[in-house]
Amino acid sequence: MMKILVSALEPSSNLHLKESLKHIKDVEIKGIFEKSLGEPLLDISEFSVMGFIDILPKIYKAKIAIKEMAKLSKECDIVLLIDAPAFNIPLAKEIKKQNPNIQINYYILPKTWAWKQKRAKVVREYCDNLLSIFPFEDKFYENPIYVGNPLLDMITTYNTSSLKNGNIALLAGSRKSEIKSLMPLFRELKNSLNKNYTIVIPPFFSD
Repeated sequence: MMKILVSALEPSSNLHLKESLKHIKDVEIKGIFEKSLGEPLLDISEFSVMGFIDILPKIYKAKIAIKEMAKLSKECDIVLLIDAPAFNIPLAKEIKKQNPNIQINYYILPKTWAWKQKRAKVVREYCDNLLSIFPFEDKFYENPIYVGNPLLDMITTYNTSSLKNGNIALLAGSRKSEIKSLMPLFRELKNSLNKNYTIVIPPFFSD
């Protein structure tokens, strides 16, 4: 049975991980992911942060997690990092330091085309396979592998009539801290609009 070290820190990353696992047989995952997928090393809720103030208490914990994950990689066959470059790039460096022969795969690459373009060379240096979800990322990364966009795979039909009914979707974000921070602004915006609106909050937040 193949053992994969997974680093999926965010709810959105876990949605993509679940879909990916449907296409892989006889696999055991270790690392950081949702408890619904197995027994993770750490709960992903410990990494759900937004902004500098949120990150400060997490820095020490993240450093410990990186060391533990790199050590755990020695029990695995390959590594799969999903999104979250602030954590996964340092993790890739530490894994290559402790376990230089293991294959590291990075899925959903850092958006270097939007900011911090220097990250592209760092990711290429420490990761063996770059699994891209945007076809144009070959302009920013060396030899990425385009695997398609998971969001497009989830959309089976597209109803253009919804563009004509005046509805507006207010997308509040995917992190609790993000939603709480932005909600006053969304309420103010909602009150200023004379149209139908929907505030979209991820289903994994029950409260």
